[in-house]
Amino acid sequence: AGKNNIREEKGYWPGEWVCADCGYIYAPNERIPFEELPRGFLCPQCAGPRRRFVKKAGDVVGSLDDSGLFIGTIGGLALVAALLYYGLAS
Repeated sequence: AGKNNIREEKGYWPGEWVCADCGYIYAPNERIPFEELPRGFLCPQCAGPRRRFVKKAGDVVGSLDDSGLFIGTIGGLALVAALLYYGLAS
């Protein structure tokens, strides 16, 4: 009970975390709290990065929005294409 009180005081999610890619469930009582896992943590089942995990409450699973990642990738590719064109045209 002491560990749960400390986790609640720190504002940690008391429930489970689910990998959005494969469905692996990280239960907080297994090891250390999910929020304290190192940045390089990978899903033990599919090797997905930590940012792919979402909160699970009962049968409800949080959503994951990757739109920023896609927009940034497309913008970066457009910039590289423009620079490549400019470099070859000069």
